[in-house]
Amino acid sequence: VDRLIPFLRDTRWYLVRNILSVLGQMRATVAVKHIKPLVTHDDLRVRREALTALSLIGEGEAMDALLSLVRDPDPRMRVSAASSLARLGRIAVNPLLQIVLAKDFESRPLEEKRGFFEALGRTNATDLLPYLKMLLNKKPLFNKKEAEEMRVCAVEALSRMKGPEALALLAVADKDASSMVRAAVTGAQRRRRESDDGEESGDV
Repeated sequence: VDRLIPFLRDTRWYLVRNILSVLGQMRATVAVKHIKPLVTHDDLRVRREALTALSLIGEGEAMDALLSLVRDPDPRMRVSAASSLARLGRIAVNPLLQIVLAKDFESRPLEEKRGFFEALGRTNATDLLPYLKMLLNKKPLFNKKEAEEMRVCAVEALSRMKGPEALALLAVADKDASSMVRAAVTGAQRRRRESDDGEESGDV
């Protein structure tokens, strides 16, 4: 590892990316402090590999770096970082909510919004349920499209959560006037069935 780390400062992006890949595969915890600065590298390909390496080594040791990446200029990087953060469980909820509750969030592309809500759902934090319920009931006279998309996002989060409360809210969403929201519920229910079938087959 000591021989590899100096190459992280090389000016050739592809060499830095390749070294990051090796360090990630090695699960080199001692390299985390050297990898963290690369989450702000000018080249997207280096930032992407830095995220992958940090995720392989362990998100817990790299939380501050992941917090930087959820604000990356590239939306795909932001979603990937959110997904990595979600694996930390409840401690990821507040950082993710800070992004979701920001003024500009509802105007972001639907794909990105769904990615963040999927990450929130994967934390399985029950204290999210009142917020998700509020979103499902949000049907304003203006900005209808954004409100509809946020209800879809709420479904995305609920579909990743466990427990009767989440199922009850999905049932509410299944009666939504929006076909887009109902379609999201149908997809969520299908994923749940497939997940349950997979668990049962794994137990056999």
